[in-house]
Amino acid sequence: MILFLYLITAVIIAAYLKIRTAHSYWSKRGVKQLEPHWLLGNFKDVFFRRKSPAQFGVYLYREMKKLDLKYMGMYNFYEPILVVRDLELMKLILIQDFNYFNDRGAFCNEKVEKHAGHIVNVKGERWKRFRKKLTPAFTSGKMKLMFETIAVRSSELIEMLTPYVESNEPVEMKDAFARFTSDILGTVAFGIDCNTMRVSDSEFRKYGDKLFERSVWTTMKRLFVPKLPPFVVTLFGLRLNNKEAIDFFWDVIQENVQYREKNRVVKKDFLQMMIQLKNQGDVGDDDGKYQKNCEDAFTLTEVIANSLVFYAGGFETSSSVSTFTLYELAVNQDVQDTLRSEINRVLEEHDGKMSYDAIQKMTYLENAVYEGMRRHKATNFLVRKAESDYRVRGTDLVIEKGVSVWIPMSGFYEEEEYFPDPEKYDPDRFSEENKAKRPAMAFLPFGEGPRQCIGLRFGMLQDKVGIAAIIRNFRVTLNTKTLTPLEHDLATFVPTPKGGVWLNFAKV
Repeated sequence: MILFLYLITAVIIAAYLKIRTAHSYWSKRGVKQLEPHWLLGNFKDVFFRRKSPAQFGVYLYREMKKLDLKYMGMYNFYEPILVVRDLELMKLILIQDFNYFNDRGAFCNEKVEKHAGHIVNVKGERWKRFRKKLTPAFTSGKMKLMFETIAVRSSELIEMLTPYVESNEPVEMKDAFARFTSDILGTVAFGIDCNTMRVSDSEFRKYGDKLFERSVWTTMKRLFVPKLPPFVVTLFGLRLNNKEAIDFFWDVIQENVQYREKNRVVKKDFLQMMIQLKNQGDVGDDDGKYQKNCEDAFTLTEVIANSLVFYAGGFETSSSVSTFTLYELAVNQDVQDTLRSEINRVLEEHDGKMSYDAIQKMTYLENAVYEGMRRHKATNFLVRKAESDYRVRGTDLVIEKGVSVWIPMSGFYEEEEYFPDPEKYDPDRFSEENKAKRPAMAFLPFGEGPRQCIGLRFGMLQDKVGIAAIIRNFRVTLNTKTLTPLEHDLATFVPTPKGGVWLNFAKV
């Protein structure tokens, strides 16, 4: 027994010394570092939910600005991370020297979670193949093909909201927009009618929520599991995502692919393009012509994994962006009036019909959505991992292979130098004239460079259509059930309004 206690004590001491040594990584290289917690590194406040990821990003940015630092060291447990504030270095990492930073640093163990092998997670040559194959699926021409689906769902959104006008009851918009985006993405990504806006407790909504569950256990898994050796993760079958939800969506996609192939069903949606990648190896151009390359075709697993990440990526982020934007329009009635005038004017020019071309001409609408993203920090961090040693130009600092670089975008969005009076909601910040006055790298809601979000056009499109449909039909005001000032839920990575956003609707 005594020998066992000695052994345990020795293991604890050895682990402690190893962590202490790891926490001197940056100081040994002459890089200013934040003082780390002995176990959690610099993530103690996020781990214990004292700061949201967005607030943590703002904190890091302000610490660097206070010390006039272009970059600074910190630790995710014992893992060294370089936090970057310098715009030129950001540009090098994200764009010019991208070959050194191809990896987004996402945890991916396909032996346990086969759906994890998608474009967001993979790296190297596999990522290049995915990017080459999937990029043609998001051209303007392909967006036009999918626009009809979004337009139909926007009409159903208005139908869902109209009874609340008649009963004079408030609407919780995070839920409403989640149902809206779920119906769009279910149709486009899976090829089926989810019916979420008509049936509030539909399976798609239930399992969509499970994909983004916010329990303490889930948070712990996502922090600890990536730090474990891969063989341990595989041996114990440790998963980052809800198995029940993944299995549900996996079966839905697989069944629909098989049904379409067997019955020769062809539709104008994302799933159809994935089937083309599986059977022809090419999604085709906007005229429907394709170069057959079956040797490099997608496997069924790759079709399902990339369809699932398309759904997941658009579901939570889009519903949050739309919710925050509509909240700001409710608070700022003058902005809402200006936007409504633009929507009505453009639609008059297009015979009153909501079309792809009409939405593209609503520049103030786009600016309003971008300002909603900035104001409520749609992007917390951009993360890249060095694929090989990289010397920072003009310095002796080498970012060693395997070291992660984090860019705290949420901090830039509160920077007076780039966004004067940052607490104010002002879509005119994104007019062409005002954008020209600040560095382009100061606002990157979809990332930048080759690993920029591939679905940004689709995400913006469904946000803009939903908001345009609402503002065209209703005057939106803030209900007293909404917590003011608005707070973000500290347990979520994607900014989410605490207590929801409750709004009143009146016909215009």
